[in-house]
Amino acid sequence: MVVKLSRAQLSRLGIVLEEERGAGVHLEHGPWTCAFVAATDHPVRSKSNFRRGSRLGQRWGQVVEFEDHIRQLLGRCIPEDWPYAGLEVGFKDRPKVVGFAYARAILDVANLPKSLYDAAEGVVYANDASVAAEASYISRARANPLLVVGFAALEPSAGVEEVHAAMNELGPQVLGLAALLQC
Repeated sequence: MVVKLSRAQLSRLGIVLEEERGAGVHLEHGPWTCAFVAATDHPVRSKSNFRRGSRLGQRWGQVVEFEDHIRQLLGRCIPEDWPYAGLEVGFKDRPKVVGFAYARAILDVANLPKSLYDAAEGVVYANDASVAAEASYISRARANPLLVVGFAALEPSAGVEEVHAAMNELGPQVLGLAALLQC
């Protein structure tokens, strides 16, 4: 069963719609210092799926436009207290970041992360070396594109148990929002 929720219903659930394309939820409780989930109905593109051919420029332009859209979406949805650390901060002192993504798209699951995590550079983290773990889930479909991505920041000293706990909490949040937004 698919349930389509109104803007008012989403608002009561703590989901704030940003313009026409994008929603963001700040996650208050979990094994992290800060976390959020963002969603968009923008068609998903991947550098990993980039194929050379006669329409080379057009296809690459779609990837660039997708990354720009994601960068703007994340900038609107990221919590004000997100612990961003720039390149001037040593790697060992930067927060560890975990990410979980759901997409309704025609992509192989392994091709989803590259463009997504590159787009998050400079917004969620200085560079993707800060990403300690990531997971992706694809629901293959051409119609009604949807991307839901969650990020959680952990202490720089977080070990494998903390990363595992954060992924176990973040994944259901991302998939839960994806289920709510199905249409």
